[in-house]
Amino acid sequence: PATVTDPLDADSDGDLISDGVEDGNHDGMLDPAGETDPARHQGEVKILPAVPGAGDGFGSPADISGDYAILGATWNDAGGVNAGAAYVFERINGTWTETARLTGSDGAAGDYFGANVAVHGNTAIVGADDHDLNGAEDAGAAYIFERIDGTWTETARLTSSDALAFDRFGGAVDIGTDIAAVGAERDDDNGLSSGSAYVFERIGGTWNERAKLTASDGAADDRFGNSVAVDGTVVMVAAVFDDDNGSNSGSVYVFERVGWTWAETAKLTASDGAVDDHFGGNVALHGNVAMVSASGADANGIDSGAVYVFERIDGTWTETAKLTASDGAVEDYFGVSVAVNDEWAVVGAQRSDEKGVDS
Repeated sequence: PATVTDPLDADSDGDLISDGVEDGNHDGMLDPAGETDPARHQGEVKILPAVPGAGDGFGSPADISGDYAILGATWNDAGGVNAGAAYVFERINGTWTETARLTGSDGAAGDYFGANVAVHGNTAIVGADDHDLNGAEDAGAAYIFERIDGTWTETARLTSSDALAFDRFGGAVDIGTDIAAVGAERDDDNGLSSGSAYVFERIGGTWNERAKLTASDGAADDRFGNSVAVDGTVVMVAAVFDDDNGSNSGSVYVFERVGWTWAETAKLTASDGAVDDHFGGNVALHGNVAMVSASGADANGIDSGAVYVFERIDGTWTETAKLTASDGAVEDYFGVSVAVNDEWAVVGAQRSDEKGVDS
């Protein structure tokens, strides 16, 4: 199997304290007294599949939860051209080891399995937004895998109750404790490609569709469902091409479960949103903090990008910060990916030129 060791888990001086803990200030020196290092895993770790394939697109997308990481390979051809796959890595004694290669039980060429991935504890979800369902081309599906007795096993295939061709259900997925959200950005309930998202809940070990979410003011080409985020009984759904602040400025809708009913409780937009900002390209949610990307924002030049932080204060979601790169530049697309936890936030800038053009 493919493995990679986190250098910060090493014990170079043999004192039974890992290098990552001892070099908490990242000065390259091991300090015997031991330094506190809340960001112990700032060291670089490169993960590769055991059997890589040219053009697989391995690593985009990716998610991590505790000692489990899942990475998509949307264009993997093992099950047919662009059938797709996803790989699970587990951190075992400080070493990231590939422990599973996931594919859909009914996978086929052109499914793009791995279009989006998420993991929470022992449960993972993988989208296949071009999966054909009962003759409906590109209707889409999402697959649930659970780690049972050390083995990742497909336990459910999720589809929408009203699936139609080209809905692309599964293009966005996220999962929490017993709740999963799946986007279908090309659904047409509020007009062509207005979009929708579906909430599934695990009750008694079985995943059931509990709600179909649409925007209260949805319109054609909003692409509601292009990104989704779940935490507790809150689901956020982005509509990256919504036009509230100008064409394709973007927005994010907040839904909460009240009793057993899912209700829209807020709509988020950027305080300085503008045309083609694409606010909502990616959404991350953790507790009372949400991060929303706007990779087309022009804070440091055209399409340099920005990320907006919202916090739930006394029950109301309020914009509390706008993040930009200190060295941001034209077409960096800062915010193309975002993640947040209790202490840290991570923002991707896909076309930053730090190590060369679009590196």
